[in-house]
Amino acid sequence: MTRKLSIKLISSVKRDRLQRLAARLSSSRVDARVEYAMAPERWRELRAQGRLAHLWGRLEGSARFPLQVVVDAMVGDSEVLITTANPPLLSRLLVAGRHLHGRTVIAVVDELLEGVDYGSLFAGADGIVFAGDRLAEHAMRRFGAPARHAVLPTGVEVAAFSPDALGASGPESELERWCDRHVVALCSSDATDESEDWATLAEAGAEYVARYGAARGEGKPLVFLVAGAGPEVDGLRQAWAGMPTERVRFEPRLSQRAHDRVLARAAIVVATREPTSRLEPLSPGVQAAMAAGSALVTAAPRDSDLGDLVTRHSLGIRVDPGDHRALVDALRRYVTKPRARQAAARRAKSVAREHYDMPRLAGQWRTFIDQVRSERSRFRRPSRAKRGLDLLGAGVGLALTAPLMLGAAAAVRATMGSPVLFEQRRPGLFGKPFSMMKFRTMRAPRPGEEGPDADAARLTKVGAFLRKTSIDELPTLLNVLRGDLSLVGPRPLLMRYLERYDAEQARRHDVPPGVTGWAQINGRNALSWPEKFSHDVWYVDNTTFWRDLGILARTLKKVVVRDGISSAGHVTMPEFTGAEETRDDDGVVIDLTARAGESSGA
Repeated sequence: MTRKLSIKLISSVKRDRLQRLAARLSSSRVDARVEYAMAPERWRELRAQGRLAHLWGRLEGSARFPLQVVVDAMVGDSEVLITTANPPLLSRLLVAGRHLHGRTVIAVVDELLEGVDYGSLFAGADGIVFAGDRLAEHAMRRFGAPARHAVLPTGVEVAAFSPDALGASGPESELERWCDRHVVALCSSDATDESEDWATLAEAGAEYVARYGAARGEGKPLVFLVAGAGPEVDGLRQAWAGMPTERVRFEPRLSQRAHDRVLARAAIVVATREPTSRLEPLSPGVQAAMAAGSALVTAAPRDSDLGDLVTRHSLGIRVDPGDHRALVDALRRYVTKPRARQAAARRAKSVAREHYDMPRLAGQWRTFIDQVRSERSRFRRPSRAKRGLDLLGAGVGLALTAPLMLGAAAAVRATMGSPVLFEQRRPGLFGKPFSMMKFRTMRAPRPGEEGPDADAARLTKVGAFLRKTSIDELPTLLNVLRGDLSLVGPRPLLMRYLERYDAEQARRHDVPPGVTGWAQINGRNALSWPEKFSHDVWYVDNTTFWRDLGILARTLKKVVVRDGISSAGHVTMPEFTGAEETRDDDGVVIDLTARAGESSGA
């Protein structure tokens, strides 16, 4: 069974969209989970308690939590860390500490904070994901293009708004019955975080009711529903205090299911933006409104993601930010022309399904993660510290084991004759061949002794002892001095295997091969080929100087207890002749099973 790729999504405040993404990324080959400093309810509570409590919450999320994340990265098992870029300290600490934890770091950028230079983050992170097109274009013009980047919107579970997911079509609450009696314009922080220009919304709502309060469309009047809490909602409540109660309704924050059912009943979702919001990505709330089948009435810059989307796909009506009279006219149009509104709503649902559905976006995330992991290892070069460790370790090792090697050479010569050393071409860094040296452990084959079945007969008593004690490996220290090998890395196998690897297995050659490695201390030849390759690729993605020291220490223990020398039924390992793919429902390879054949000489 191959190792699962472990992914951790990190944010200072819990975000439902990260939970949904983690659920979609998780599969039979991926384990994805979310880590956060505090729940949204706690963050809102701190904001409501005043300036000091608000400051304490910011310190919690932007200082203590990032330090904790870095420590967890050093001792945890997550191979890919996906983190929000704000607060910037979180991503920057993970990038700066990569020589300690060795993980792949992908930063998600959904806004650019004033006074923050993102250039070092773009240059240092393994991958950057922008939440919107305008944001990506502006950020790369200003701070430079990251080596690996993608634009991936937040995403929404379109299936959550299907009849089966929503449940009974009839109303389940007094609020839903009220919605069914009206043409509902939802203006809620729960439905959309795009409604940031509350002043324009307040003016438009008040003017609409003053001009068209008694007017009806489809026999129903337009009403404004605000479901949420916070200072912005309190300000809107105060501004609309003089409006007839039958035209506006304020509700506390709804449960997810109640919110989804109300959103599905909303004919219109109103999203107002400040004139300076051109770089804002499309919010989760707007994507949810589209998935629910609501027409959009937006006050947004023409060249913003929101303005462009609504105009290009005719998902509703866009007006200029701050123009409350144009907003009133847009609302009036959709009340008096229900067919136009319903057509926009159908298009919104279709666009959500085609471009913003979470399963589709999760597939794009998985493709990008695989690309980042592959390119990161391919273009990363061994550090000077690693080469220094190799030279020091090989030099000291040869000096200490010189008498033992002389004795082994004499024993091989006496029992097996010349040559004493066994040299074989093996693939090195990026598959470049080199000659690897080991002490011989098998006598020359006699007629009829070709093939793996004769390995046990050819293995001499001296050879078996050399293998059990790993003395046969000592000449490879000369390869380390020459730079062919590192002390730690995936074991070099046979040249003929190169054409048999799949793309993921071939990544084991993106670092120098080693005398010992992660697979050797986790089972050695007792592992199956899929398990061995999985360990090798894990090391490629998580190599650090400190991890190399740990592997060397554990290797000494393995040598002493003589663990994992052979594969079941074989002197070493069976021949790796290729991989049979088993795929999950998404078409992702989840298992690789080698077919046994000749001895590998591994």
